[in-house]
Amino acid sequence: MEKTRIGAEKPGDVAEVMRSDDVNALGEVARRKTRRLTGERVYYGHLTPAEEATRKEYAEVRLSERDAVGDTGIIDVFVGERDDGFEEYRSAESPVDVAVVYGDEPDAFAERLAEVKELTQDCQVRAVSLVPDGRTTAYTDLKAVAATRLYLNVVGVRVAREDVGEKLAQTSLAYGANDLGFLNCGEEDKEEFDAELAAREAGFTPVDRADVGGYGV
Repeated sequence: MEKTRIGAEKPGDVAEVMRSDDVNALGEVARRKTRRLTGERVYYGHLTPAEEATRKEYAEVRLSERDAVGDTGIIDVFVGERDDGFEEYRSAESPVDVAVVYGDEPDAFAERLAEVKELTQDCQVRAVSLVPDGRTTAYTDLKAVAATRLYLNVVGVRVAREDVGEKLAQTSLAYGANDLGFLNCGEEDKEEFDAELAAREAGFTPVDRADVGGYGV
């Protein structure tokens, strides 16, 4: 794919991006779009207990197994499996986070992002969390980040750090991601990921979402 043709306005474009071999060019264009939305900021956050989520006026709705983040609670709305619907959430008054599970099928991923884009016409989708299904390569993961950023006009593109690994999560910041996910996942025997260091090393400014009310300045 030539650099001047890189873009994703239709679902077919998403599939084409996923089949592209020009990963670096995709990242360059996606990162420019991210800069227009949030500058050099990269967000991270700590898990919010479910009872606190209601008080902070976040939607607290279960739709699939992806709703539960660890054992600590729910963060907005997570939609995971490909056959999950969005009907209950089209009139959501609070911002929602949508989790998209993807594999190595470009057309299926394109269709899923098209459903998310349709949802954005009805409610405020604050962020998309990308969750690989275990069949992807590192390049597929990076292209999924870039395609999501290019196709959707959401503020946050979040990587599933626990699935892709911390190093690839950091690398994804150069491909359109701007959210390193959640900390304190209850794994007491595991050293906590240093989101601030990861963001700074990649040339970005780390921001705790709690300090700015989500994706604020």
